[in-house]
Amino acid sequence: MRIRRSGFTLIEMVVVMTLMAVILSVSVGAIGLFMRMEGDGAKHLSQASTWFRLSHEFRTDVHAALDAARTEEENAENVSLELSLPDDLHVVYRATDGAVERVASRDGKTLRTERFRLPPGTVDVEHDDALGLVRLVFHQRETLPGSTAPAAPDESWTISAAVGMDHLPLSPAQEE
Repeated sequence: MRIRRSGFTLIEMVVVMTLMAVILSVSVGAIGLFMRMEGDGAKHLSQASTWFRLSHEFRTDVHAALDAARTEEENAENVSLELSLPDDLHVVYRATDGAVERVASRDGKTLRTERFRLPPGTVDVEHDDALGLVRLVFHQRETLPGSTAPAAPDESWTISAAVGMDHLPLSPAQEE
């Protein structure tokens, strides 16, 4: 006569524990992937917001400018764009390492300084006097994983604006 015991056998327990370990390891990997994707998404959102603010400020300043001049510093690594606006307001866009700096001044006094942080890359300012166009060109460089050496440039963005757009006379059709 056999006595029936309630409970689980050792083999059943080992199978359940093995299944739980597999499910746990897959879950940990998925959670790590989701966290990395969330971080990448936040980084891209921050970069997009920075680009929007920079392009808005740049176009507004260039359209309001009476004159624009591109200058290079002695080391030729940093370029800047100097804009002369009405009411003796001067705005300088300076490309520095990893950022674009906007400095607004009047009568030699700095009114406001803004710094737009950018991903690794190079920034150049192009000024076409003949067309009256100014361009802020950014070439992004991705760094190789585990290395500080940059890879080849993979993306390029351009912000273009026409100098003095706000000061153009209205055509007779626009006045009506």
